[in-house]
Amino acid sequence: MKIVILSILLLLALACSKVEEKTNTLISSVIPNRADNKSRLLDSNCVGFLKDQFDPRIIDSSFFYYDKNRNEKTGLKWFNINDKDKVINFNQYLMEDKRLIPYINEKDIEFAYTGEKILTNKVIYLADLVKAEKNEYKYLNVSSDDGIKVFCNGNLVYEVFENRTMDPIAPQDIFKVKLKKGNNVILYKVFQSLGRWEIFRNFIPDNEVRKA
Repeated sequence: MKIVILSILLLLALACSKVEEKTNTLISSVIPNRADNKSRLLDSNCVGFLKDQFDPRIIDSSFFYYDKNRNEKTGLKWFNINDKDKVINFNQYLMEDKRLIPYINEKDIEFAYTGEKILTNKVIYLADLVKAEKNEYKYLNVSSDDGIKVFCNGNLVYEVFENRTMDPIAPQDIFKVKLKKGNNVILYKVFQSLGRWEIFRNFIPDNEVRKA
């Protein structure tokens, strides 16, 4: 009898561990940016980027645990990526990750001059779970290809609406974000015109912030 009870408890523990498993970074499925597919144009027709597909405030720390409802809450598919790199190459993930490939229309795939497969006229979300030891403001350094929106705990804190290249060496966007003690969610929304599609993000100490 004791063996049966112990076996049941072990199975319950394993089941709970799977439910409680979480990741520090999530990536979404892609959505179109412009209905007319004129990827280089930046105007009010860039509704994929300019219009929020869901309320960013619904993505809290619990969102990073396995949650079968998170797709329904946002209308997008979400996937954990166990990547500690400060640079994320979206084209690479979307073309190589077997979980993401089924959500790509082959008609949207083009080839860069380097021979690399790329997507054009798309928007994607990236969410990072950030833990803070106390309530504080921290500097966030962000560089992206192309434009970007940054949300901290559901609040829009930064936005760039332009075609540009990512530069992880020279600071592109440095701004303060307000972190609360405990878990925080930094949500990035990045649009793609054509070519490379990347993001660099990193918190930097106050003494390393370049004075204007």
